[in-house]
Amino acid sequence: MTILAGVALLAYLLGSLPTGYITGRLVGVDIRKVGSGNVGATNVTRVLGKRFGYPVFLVDFAKGLAAVMLAVIMAKAAQSSAQFVDLCAAIGAICSLMGHSYSIWLGFRGGKGVATLRASHCGRDRAVSERPGHPDPPLFFVLPGSDCGRAASI
Repeated sequence: MTILAGVALLAYLLGSLPTGYITGRLVGVDIRKVGSGNVGATNVTRVLGKRFGYPVFLVDFAKGLAAVMLAVIMAKAAQSSAQFVDLCAAIGAICSLMGHSYSIWLGFRGGKGVATLRASHCGRDRAVSERPGHPDPPLFFVLPGSDCGRAASI
């Protein structure tokens, strides 16, 4: 049970880092007050351009992937069963998404979680595919600003 609590807290805190907000402040813009008002990569790309939006997307993607992979590492370090490792990966994915969408640093407001969710799916698929008999999953993602990225972030 302590592992689950640790995974949940770590994943939430990783997900809650407001990358889009920090990037906007570095440029001198409060990203919450322009465009859609969202702090995610799609709004950063629309307002500040690809130069700032794509790195925000990649960091948001990395947050979700890191949360899931750290959850798997923590569960495996405790010599847990495969089912518990999968549970930890799922908890890591959910909590990183909750952290991104309801960031403690922004008054429990945040992005929509498109990049973070996509990364956590890749991380979970990766964790499951490491077992014998599972094929290697395709690791792909949609860049913000593309048609699929826009559709996913609406």
